[in-house]
Amino acid sequence: MNKFYVKTNLLKNNYRGEPVLVIGGIIYSISLLFYWLFLFFISPITGLDRLIFLVVIIASVSLLDDMIGSKEQQGFKGHFNSLLSGSLTTGGLKAIVALAAVLLVLLEDDFFNLLINTGIILLSTNFFNLLDLRPGRSIKYFILVSSLILFIYPKLYIYYLPVYFISIFYLPYEMKASVMLGDTGANVLGAVLAYGLLQTSFSLRLIFVIILLLLNLLSEKYSFTEYIAANHFLKWFDDLGRLNKEP
Repeated sequence: MNKFYVKTNLLKNNYRGEPVLVIGGIIYSISLLFYWLFLFFISPITGLDRLIFLVVIIASVSLLDDMIGSKEQQGFKGHFNSLLSGSLTTGGLKAIVALAAVLLVLLEDDFFNLLINTGIILLSTNFFNLLDLRPGRSIKYFILVSSLILFIYPKLYIYYLPVYFISIFYLPYEMKASVMLGDTGANVLGAVLAYGLLQTSFSLRLIFVIILLLLNLLSEKYSFTEYIAANHFLKWFDDLGRLNKEP
């Protein structure tokens, strides 16, 4: 079995240099899709088909990036520079395919909402990928932010509760550094959070897209991991539940 993971590049070294299975994203994606497909066929919910389509596309292209992608180019800037130099990275391909999928999902939006909603999905997807450098970090921030959204818009539970349920079983293994999300899991979490946000008020979406834009821009110059380590509360939250905590 280990030979299969090595051959498919799903066994990678984590931040400590230890070999870890990159299967978290596959677990989340398949579980979420089964749940939403079941709901869709027994009681069709408006917009659920678009979420299913979005997750399938983002999970597929992200899995390709996990399996054959290079980490030499990171972030929007790195992939954009590669495109300008005539080199298409798997990360660049992922961004192009994700953009096309998002535009298809949002075809009915007017121009301004299309701009805001496209920004939310793409920036959220990338942000969670940037966060995913330590065990459990992306999942904990997903739970934190989505819980705040649910407090204001409880009807969005249809999108977020399945992630909570999966996390109950999956998160302990990631906190022990036995498995990790990879790009697939982090990107899917970001997309799911964003899709729920699309059902909220214009003002809340505008606030989120501005925050996400600033965070993505800051990531090009500053390290989130270093900032978290320097902040007592963020460090406590980051270490919460994790074994082998860093000093």
